[in-house]
Amino acid sequence: MRTVNKLSIALTAVLLSIMTGCEKSDSYMEGDDIVPSGYLVDIYESEYFANSEELVDYIDSLMALVLGNELANIFGLKIETELARVEFRNYLDVGINPDYSSKLAFELHRFRYRTVNPSGNPIILSGTLVMPNNTDDSRKYEMDHVSLFNEAMFVGKDIMPFRGVAGYFRVMYNSLVVVPDLQGYGITATLPKVDFAYINGCQSIDCEMAALEVVRLRGASLKKGYGTYLMGVSKGAFTTLSAHKYLETEAPAEKLKAVNPIGSVCSGAPSDISAMLDYYLNIGETNNIVALSIVVNSLYYASPDFFAGYKLEDLFSDKYNKSEYALKTYGCTLNELICSMELSYDELLDVCRKSGITSMADIFNSAMFNGDGSVNTSDKLYQTIKKAAECNNPMTGWTPSYCKCIIKHSIGDDVIPYQMAFDSYRKMSLYGRTVPNEKVIFKEGYLMGHILNSMKDELLLFMTKDPLSDCRDENPESF
Repeated sequence: MRTVNKLSIALTAVLLSIMTGCEKSDSYMEGDDIVPSGYLVDIYESEYFANSEELVDYIDSLMALVLGNELANIFGLKIETELARVEFRNYLDVGINPDYSSKLAFELHRFRYRTVNPSGNPIILSGTLVMPNNTDDSRKYEMDHVSLFNEAMFVGKDIMPFRGVAGYFRVMYNSLVVVPDLQGYGITATLPKVDFAYINGCQSIDCEMAALEVVRLRGASLKKGYGTYLMGVSKGAFTTLSAHKYLETEAPAEKLKAVNPIGSVCSGAPSDISAMLDYYLNIGETNNIVALSIVVNSLYYASPDFFAGYKLEDLFSDKYNKSEYALKTYGCTLNELICSMELSYDELLDVCRKSGITSMADIFNSAMFNGDGSVNTSDKLYQTIKKAAECNNPMTGWTPSYCKCIIKHSIGDDVIPYQMAFDSYRKMSLYGRTVPNEKVIFKEGYLMGHILNSMKDELLLFMTKDPLSDCRDENPESF
């Protein structure tokens, strides 16, 4: 049975707090590799699974809560789960390490790690890792690679607690699975959520650095020459590309060496939020009010220097800030309700309609719009939001050189227009070049909406041994 030894966790937490204090050495040796330490604070919760069946049952139960029976039927989740069981069984019986066979156990750890917030100040965030474990301490288990999975944006209080659980399936490929919590999630759930910020890339990588310390402390290891798959869907694609850009353009050499990215897979296009902002402000529709409101809130907290002198409510209209329906029904402002993510997307749209929100001009500060409803590009607040969007854009100012980056986007995406995604990819591929960068690959998705396609791609990421293999060998001819 699954057990959580709270005493051992408490002792481990004390030990790790001592070991990761400021006075410790800067790094530890693992073979010929140097992995910096100091990112891990402690492990605060652990769960153990005696075999693959227990782990699959655990993921099944959480996924059922996340998707519900109806969505499970739509996506054929039961079929996918059975495929996962087959893969697990094949892995255990034939597998990479036959010596461990059906005796192979798994362990899950939730930990706290050190990183920096958008102002560059220290902050402690949380993350989760899942890895194979053998209870025989005389043999040290080696994993092949790391799967760093950055999560999509979930809306709805019933879904929030189970973010990222499907990613645990990747442990079947002898992978260390790492799922970061960013600001506003996990142990910092009471802080403002910063879902679309370039700093998320640094935080994601710091989470992996801490996870590598957990691996060492647990007596496990990664094979010499291991690498990391960076992956994410929707908002997670934004974080993944931010992490890739950070590693190649800003990260210290020791981080790049420790993570050793194999490549990144960004599905549901990591959007150019500056272009997306203009697109939605100009078309005036409110179908994506939830996403755009969260983006603008994120930019406010991601770029405090840009918004010096502004209060958050200054970005929005009085109608939006003072929705009587939201205040009377939920006891909070409409913006607070949206950012809490406790209601489903459809429920939030219904609240907006009942609050009289029918256009983008009903949402944002009226100074951002001309009399005819078009965007007032000379407005100071609009220019400030644009600067913040451009500063936090992971798709500009670089092109990959260290490893491959795959961008996948659905032709029928109803949140981020396909052409916008393709244009952003093209700019990134041509940055500083006269010919397209072969390390940037654009893959067209299916004729599905954003949510359906993102969930489909998320399952594919979990069920594909090499997530980089599901891509085109060449850039589109339409380039």
